[in-house]
Amino acid sequence: MSDRLSSMIATDLEARLSKLANDRENCADYSEMACPSYPQDRGCGTNPLDVWALTVLEWAGCSAPTASDASQNSSDRECSDDSEPCFLKAYLIAPSFEALILFVAHHIKAYFSEQVTAGRLRPDDYRLILPIANEGTETDCTYFYCADHEDPYTMARVECGMFPLSGSSVERQKAPVPRYIVADAEIAADKHGLGGAVQRLDTKTRELYYNQHNRLFAWGLTIACRTICAYVFGLDDIWVSTAMDISGERGRQAFITLLVDWSLCSTDSLRLDPSIRYAFSDNVGNRCLEIDVYEVDKSTSRVEHRTYYSKECIGGAENLIGPRTRYFAVSTSPESMDKPAFLVKDVWIPMNGDCADDMHDGRLILDVIHRNFGNSSEFSGSFPRLVSAGPVYINRGGELVEDTTTTAFAGLPGISKVRQHRRIVTKWAGKMISTATYEDQVVIAIADAMTAYNAIYEKCKVLHGNITDRAILLKESADGVTGLLAEFDYATFLSDTGDIGDIGDTCGAVDIGTTVEPELPELSMFWPIYRLEGAVVPHTRLGDCESLFYLVCVLGTFGINKAEQEKFAKVVKERYARCQPEALRIKEWNTGAAEDIALSKRNHTETMRAFERNILSKMKQHPSLSDLAVDIYKVLFQHPSLSDNSEDVVDPLVLRHPFEAEIVANLLKVLEDHKQRAIKARAVREANAATAAEVARGAAVAAPSPTPAPEPSSAAGPSRRRKRVEIPLTGPAASTRSKTSHQSHNA
Repeated sequence: MSDRLSSMIATDLEARLSKLANDRENCADYSEMACPSYPQDRGCGTNPLDVWALTVLEWAGCSAPTASDASQNSSDRECSDDSEPCFLKAYLIAPSFEALILFVAHHIKAYFSEQVTAGRLRPDDYRLILPIANEGTETDCTYFYCADHEDPYTMARVECGMFPLSGSSVERQKAPVPRYIVADAEIAADKHGLGGAVQRLDTKTRELYYNQHNRLFAWGLTIACRTICAYVFGLDDIWVSTAMDISGERGRQAFITLLVDWSLCSTDSLRLDPSIRYAFSDNVGNRCLEIDVYEVDKSTSRVEHRTYYSKECIGGAENLIGPRTRYFAVSTSPESMDKPAFLVKDVWIPMNGDCADDMHDGRLILDVIHRNFGNSSEFSGSFPRLVSAGPVYINRGGELVEDTTTTAFAGLPGISKVRQHRRIVTKWAGKMISTATYEDQVVIAIADAMTAYNAIYEKCKVLHGNITDRAILLKESADGVTGLLAEFDYATFLSDTGDIGDIGDTCGAVDIGTTVEPELPELSMFWPIYRLEGAVVPHTRLGDCESLFYLVCVLGTFGINKAEQEKFAKVVKERYARCQPEALRIKEWNTGAAEDIALSKRNHTETMRAFERNILSKMKQHPSLSDLAVDIYKVLFQHPSLSDNSEDVVDPLVLRHPFEAEIVANLLKVLEDHKQRAIKARAVREANAATAAEVARGAAVAAPSPTPAPEPSSAAGPSRRRKRVEIPLTGPAASTRSKTSHQSHNA
């Protein structure tokens, strides 16, 4: 029904615009052409509906350009269609694009308000799609988001948000919380800026995934002059629509249909996860997340769920492509959210045929680890303890079905990889390492986690395979901090031959079509070189040790916690604004195709001098991590086996594989040495803090009490105060004095 309704409304709106375009040529006063369905709009040539319609028609080229437009240079008139000059700039396209959105939203609200008033529809079933205005842009244009430090003549941005049908006025909305955003629209003045618009769209969509914790997939738009393209961002694929040219009736109707669909479709069709909901946790208005975790009752085969409550997402989805992993610190009631007892991991894992690959959710690995270390006094607290794990279910026609990419992207062609949506619940073990306050905490956590890493390798025959900033947790206690090892999604059991085989066929760039540049899965900046190159070599502990090296470099450069990272990003942005861009070679570890990242890492680690120049020079604000990075570099990249530069060896790093045990042992010694230094540094820091606190308390006790300020002396009298002597009065003078004092008191 919604498809037919969307098509009907879109056809009607396009017919209105076409009629207005034709009538305009024969009508001197547009106020005579008020929309017949809205008598309240009649006779008002300046009413918003008229203005929006006129703006859309002018953008579509249904009217001649103004004299100021015609006076532009010919180089400014290029459009996505070479046969027609474009008289528009990006900052002019933005309000025109907004006018089209508002024009559609006005009719949607008018059409459905009657239905809601009559009780035939619920207001929650539909929504308005409205542009979000940014009042604080650095340009003269306040109608849209403009890219920082970019030319508004060549590029602009409009974010489309969803708002309730009832209670929302049809106008530009001030920026709401990120969860209301439906799609980002990146605008380029012509086809030459389209590539930059696509790149900006990728960046903003990545931010959308990170901020919208219930976003499963996202929409996006690019606009080049009068041509609009819509994008759907999947987990491993990105689809792009055919170009919609709004200068023609067919293109306008296609885009209007898309806007109407966004307004009328179900929330599930927008792919906002119904099992993660924003709710109020108390009467004050504080919000929380309600997260459903599903389990199948083995006795009845019924799907049951339990709801957990989270105050925050402690690890958002960071990339466009990949499993889109999120972490939530949760409790079993809203009242206990400040003290979370569990960790919920939301992830999309690959499927083998009709079955999910259980190796990729870490459940089997954790079972083996706890069988071996559950009673160990040394390592029992070094790993998360599994509570439950299972797929996420969604309602399809009144029936609960497993949420997979097949159901999520039904109707879209060429799904490259089938994934299952799954949630894993573990007991709360610790925070992300990125929540550390001091460098010594980071060093201790890394050393503890890698000690546990080697223990499970030797006793459980398990190779972790994914050392990143999310794999190391930080646990604080009265005795200090300890590190834990987590994130076993890529862990693998060793075979009888002592290795896990070749991985070259599963690593490398992900093919997401021809319209968008391929992007690596999330957290690939920590991958070892051979994995990025897709080399067919045995995957050993050396790959994880190399990932640890990259992790230390990243934390030492960008900051160990969110506050430091934001401060660093602000400094870089300010330098960019002063035309003094920061030469951060480490950014090349997360930019481009897999082979480009691998080449950058090779160049940056080829010699100690190259490492110091490209990476180490940017880690000066974190001396402990800088020293640790140098020592790890010496162990990994300066092993004597790598000195042979024989022409027969294609990859010198292959030569170190026979010395794996020796290199890992040396690395663990280095980590233990730095851990002891960190413990001493922590003791000194805590002693200094205690001394400073004692001094502050002593100063507060010894501080004299404040003395009252002296009364100001008379201007005519001497500066020295004279003692005042009261002389008792009798007779008439006494009564006069008493009366005067009483009047003064009343005054």
